[in-house]
Amino acid sequence: MVVVEIQRASGCSFEFRDAAKVILRSAKTGLQQQHQQQKRIVRPERRFTIPLTLPKRSRDDRQKCIQDDFKIACNMLRSNKSDMQVLALESMEHMTKKSCEFKDVAAKSILGNCDHLKQLLLLLCDTTTSTTTDPSQYSCLLRRKVLAVLANSFEAISTVELAAILSTNDNDLIKTRSFLSSLLSSLQNAYILPHDAYQAVRCLRYLLISKEVETAMIQMSVIDVISSACSNGCNFHEGLEQESNKLMMQLQQKFVC
Repeated sequence: MVVVEIQRASGCSFEFRDAAKVILRSAKTGLQQQHQQQKRIVRPERRFTIPLTLPKRSRDDRQKCIQDDFKIACNMLRSNKSDMQVLALESMEHMTKKSCEFKDVAAKSILGNCDHLKQLLLLLCDTTTSTTTDPSQYSCLLRRKVLAVLANSFEAISTVELAAILSTNDNDLIKTRSFLSSLLSSLQNAYILPHDAYQAVRCLRYLLISKEVETAMIQMSVIDVISSACSNGCNFHEGLEQESNKLMMQLQQKFVC
């Protein structure tokens, strides 16, 4: 009998969880293969393969699937149940991340639609309030997921497209002082919630292409807050440290200009 035990000594708990899953899955697969080899001695295993003649879905079909999945996620997000909202946000997060082929389609559906954007920001506001008064597991998780969806959406589209979206009046919501203050509050609490701070820094980096956001951030004296978040990133979250450094460099270039 082989026992595989994994312990985290330091570093990001999320990255550790993903790495641990891969290791444990590999160990389990190795044992299963060993059992299967023993079974083959007695009876050969039948294999069913997918026929190569099956037609592949076109790009338009795959894009339509993403749009349909996004509509389902939006309907789930309107639910009053926290577990449904978490599932909806996880689906949106998956559709907007780098590895998704049509991440730009999902991102434009979020940023280009005022109703969808309002829904996300309202949920962010609610979870921020509830996290402060009653820091439950779901409140913290929902807040982090909303920030991740927004950050992924900003990253998924080109700078030109994002600038065009931010220049429209419908997108004033993500340029307001209240939203920027919410992101900065995540940085101030980086020592408690480093994963939230990481997503908030990502949002600020991409929003900095807007002149209104740039002016607001300069007036809000964000340098000290970002510097503090970077220091916390050195201790708790490598991604937070890297993104904070990038944001600091962007701001310094703005100040020089």
